[in-house]
Amino acid sequence: MKQDDETLQMYVEESLEHLSDIENDLLGIEQAGANIDEELVNKVFRAAHSIKGGAGFMGLTNIRDLAHKMENVLGMIRSREMVPNPEIVNILLLASDTLRDLINNVSNSNEIDISQHIEALTQLASNQAPDEGKAVSPRMIDISFPGGKIGFTVPEEQISALRKQGKYIYLVQLDLVSDIHSRDKKLLNAIGELEKSGTIMDAAVDTEAVGTLEEDRFLNQLPFAILYASILDDTIIDSLFEIDKNRIFQLAEDMTIRSVGPAFPEETPAVERVNKETTAKKAPADNPDMKEEKAPPLPARMDAQ
Repeated sequence: MKQDDETLQMYVEESLEHLSDIENDLLGIEQAGANIDEELVNKVFRAAHSIKGGAGFMGLTNIRDLAHKMENVLGMIRSREMVPNPEIVNILLLASDTLRDLINNVSNSNEIDISQHIEALTQLASNQAPDEGKAVSPRMIDISFPGGKIGFTVPEEQISALRKQGKYIYLVQLDLVSDIHSRDKKLLNAIGELEKSGTIMDAAVDTEAVGTLEEDRFLNQLPFAILYASILDDTIIDSLFEIDKNRIFQLAEDMTIRSVGPAFPEETPAVERVNKETTAKKAPADNPDMKEEKAPPLPARMDAQ
């Protein structure tokens, strides 16, 4: 568990560094009011975004969800859909204090009740939404790896918007130990590098694949999945992640999942459904007729970033 502990500690240190100036930054945003200081708002937005991305990789759901809700409100301020008055900034300040507390108590963070902050931030965003759109439940798309392994649920409109930007949608199988830690990378830096070439739509640790304390594989791997959008096509996307193509899958136009590499010829349809909870994740049930595929071996090395 030493590698996992070191990776988690690195994430905590990097996240606290992101939060070190957030109180002064939020007060500065309040002072600017309708005269939005885009540079300052972007700084706080990127901090929340990086913390959210890392938390998704580490399976820290409360940290991820709280950072995500803060990110939504900051995004509305940045796009001038919301004017940062004292009430709004106070809600963000209280949320940032709780976010810091969660990170400082990271091992128990998933057990702490953050519903008050989630509801307050959600209400802020909802109050700014057009009235005609509030009662409409978005159509959700379930996207999972072949065999019903870990997957994500995202709004169909998000997929459409990203595709209009010329981006392809990928499911990527990574290992936090061998692909990040063993290559002397910092988790949040790796997230930042991915964001330069695309959009991390969601990420999650594959807890079922980790194993138990009695199993050797628990000690040397920490699998996680990324739902990623990028303008890079399937001929070069593997060079960004520096992994074998057999661990990268593409969401095709007909909503089937297709391997970028040759190892998985099966096509798995994404499942459409209506769900108000856009943050919920549910992979389709395992297909009894589909044989379980094992991920190919990892490449020998990747240069440290």
